[in-house]
Amino acid sequence: MRHFGIVLFLFLCTAFVSAVSRQEEILRALDQLNRDLDRRNAHLAGEDKVATYLASFGYLNVTSTHLAKEDIQYALLKFQSFMGIPKTGSVDDAVRKKMLESRCGLADELPPQDRRPIWHKPILTWNISSFSDQLSEGETREAIHRAFSAWEKALPMNFLEISQGRNADIVIGFAERKPKESRDITGTSAAETNGARILLWNDQEWSYLDRQSAPEATDLYHVLLHEIGHVLGMEHSQDKSSIMYPTFASKKKDIGHVDVENVRKLYGVLHGTAQGVPGSTEKERKCPKKLDAVTQAANQQTFVFLNNNYWRFKNQKVIQGPLPISQAFPNGPSFVNVSVTTKGLTVLIEERTIYGYTWDEHSGVFRADNFPKMLHDRVLFFPEAAFPLSNGSVVLLSDDVFATYDLWKNVPTNLNDKRVFYPNLPDELRSGIPQKEESDSAYWMFTEDTVYSYDNVIQKVTSKTPLSLYFSCE
Repeated sequence: MRHFGIVLFLFLCTAFVSAVSRQEEILRALDQLNRDLDRRNAHLAGEDKVATYLASFGYLNVTSTHLAKEDIQYALLKFQSFMGIPKTGSVDDAVRKKMLESRCGLADELPPQDRRPIWHKPILTWNISSFSDQLSEGETREAIHRAFSAWEKALPMNFLEISQGRNADIVIGFAERKPKESRDITGTSAAETNGARILLWNDQEWSYLDRQSAPEATDLYHVLLHEIGHVLGMEHSQDKSSIMYPTFASKKKDIGHVDVENVRKLYGVLHGTAQGVPGSTEKERKCPKKLDAVTQAANQQTFVFLNNNYWRFKNQKVIQGPLPISQAFPNGPSFVNVSVTTKGLTVLIEERTIYGYTWDEHSGVFRADNFPKMLHDRVLFFPEAAFPLSNGSVVLLSDDVFATYDLWKNVPTNLNDKRVFYPNLPDELRSGIPQKEESDSAYWMFTEDTVYSYDNVIQKVTSKTPLSLYFSCE
């Protein structure tokens, strides 16, 4: 027994020493990266440069002066996942190298309120407000022209240089890095976009067409392609082949296929093909043959959603579409899983995020006040369908379960079995619209390609119509 006690004591001592050694190893790695960041950015104040970096680019929510090691580790895991490097949760060589790379000053995951709205004009004007001391004016202007031309090849849009900066849609200039002006307080960024203003930092070492040999130099053309992408409404991408990948370590020569696809989801494709739906015919453009969701908004117009686009109908006749969702619903979702309207509130749900809009009669646009919100934790499923009730609540459904939900208070009021309370609903239901205002007696129930008339009194389907015949698109 005494022998067993000695063995157990030695085992615990070994485990303790191992844990202490591991902790010391992590602390040494953090300290080394902090020193590296100090050398690169001597002006950066604060003791924990790693935490500052993670907070600056959206991985760490600094709400107090004390950060637990678990907070840093979780933020590191998110950073590693986004950057496509091994997910260790510690400051290893891959993290150190990535954090020291020159990059864009915007966060890698923007909150909805910070997302850039898209442009609604065929020609955007631009102006150069100031130049770099490191490159000639000719080189700078050539790089900017090349960058805009690259995006023009993918967009139904043209870019035109004008001489008056105050009248330009987009202003590009080299500037001194000012803490009040820059979102990035780590000093690792080469540039950032502030609305439609592209700021290129003067203290960055710049090159163009590899004419400068400095190993630390950042390629101006690459950065311009990236920042113009932000001006157009694109966000950072985890795809290393994308021009929207956050760092500028690898010099990219042009926008890639993934960038073309993503920007066309926002603006449609070039003239001569159906806008917003690559490869579709004119008839398909006018009228969707299938849908993801549908709702009748407070303006008495019906919105049909499919992929990243919407169509607008009045009295079942198409009046607009397809167009990017963001054109009608500012700062909205990239796609819609569920849509429903009740008591003047139109809601679009993307996975578990609720985007709410009210129709402004004066301006003729949808407003997003006090949204988005996250679905309440008591609702354990991801909504797949919805329809409104006359009392102002809505029914959210997934498979054989449902929740009645108060969208204004953002709480569920009932969770139950769909087969008991709403039997005989169509399979693969997407949306329901009341056949009469403020009435629960009958609904048009929509699946992907069929419209069913559902009598809620007898709780049976009474008829069905193909979606292509329900809407008129002549």
